[in-house]
Amino acid sequence: MASRSQRYYNKARTVYRTVTKTRRARRGGFGIAMNGQFLIGAAASFIPVSLPPIANTAVAAVAVAPIRLPGGMKMMAQGYMMGKIVQQFIGNPIAGLSGNNTTSGGWY
Repeated sequence: MASRSQRYYNKARTVYRTVTKTRRARRGGFGIAMNGQFLIGAAASFIPVSLPPIANTAVAAVAVAPIRLPGGMKMMAQGYMMGKIVQQFIGNPIAGLSGNNTTSGGWY
């Protein structure tokens, strides 16, 4: 059995490692939270199909809801909304190729 001083030393070393690791993990800054579902949602937003406004509102509600949804639905909704925001700036390049009746800036 370890002596009392060794036990205290080992405990202090373990606590130091845990605190140091936690501080490194909680460092400030920005990160990227993007996965396959997010990219699927972003790609779906560029499909030149116009949805009714209530569907866009429902997707926006799911994207910002403070709940968890199964199957990555929330991440897909967030990707869809991000794709729609990007389209406000660059337009929809796929809609121009398909002959859809939208302007080049994405305005209807």
